[in-house]
Amino acid sequence: MNTNESFTKHASKLKNCIRKDFGNYHVDIDDLIQEGSLGFIDAIEKVDRSKTKNIFNFCYQMAKWRCLDYIRKEKRHHMEVEIDSLDEININELHVFDETNKVCELIFIEKALNACSGHHRQLLLLEIFGIKNNNSSKLLSENSIRRIKREFKNSYLVLTGS
Repeated sequence: MNTNESFTKHASKLKNCIRKDFGNYHVDIDDLIQEGSLGFIDAIEKVDRSKTKNIFNFCYQMAKWRCLDYIRKEKRHHMEVEIDSLDEININELHVFDETNKVCELIFIEKALNACSGHHRQLLLLEIFGIKNNNSSKLLSENSIRRIKREFKNSYLVLTGS
């Protein structure tokens, strides 16, 4: 078996290990596989073949560590909001706007929240807090997000009188 076949065989095993070990971390699995593959390749390049008896075990371990580092970085960068707690948010608690336009914007947001219900209201709250679309897509499908954003745009035009 040549080097390319061996590497391909171990790379496919690595993908399966990553799916099995890190599938429930709510992180994009393709990104994890890519990070794991990069860690695997880095480990192959850095390992001292004369001192290491089983190179591939070491490489798998390095790939898993790289995946864990990636998960830690992603958790730090993304703010997660539980969907159940979105209904409990009071409009007066939102302090994300400038002081000059705060009253007007709060009134507009309150009207928009009152006009929405269910998933639409939750998606609007996710937008207000700056949650990324990949986090909100866990709640809704992509088509639903586009449709709801179109409805918000139409509601905005009606509410502002434009």
